[in-house]
Amino acid sequence: ILDVTTEGEKPGGPPRNLKVEAVSSTELKVSWDPPDQDLWNGEILGYHVGFKEH
Repeated sequence: ILDVTTEGEKPGGPPRNLKVEAVSSTELKVSWDPPDQDLWNGEILGYHVGFKEH
């Protein structure tokens, strides 16, 4: 689950180029690019990356 938080409204589009790489059996590397700038709705102040074990 990926949740984006901004001072105003959330961006009008999702992050781009989301990549998840297994570094080991207990570690993942997650990377992404921000949404297209015309969809930001203000400055992007951060991202929330959640983890849920099933």
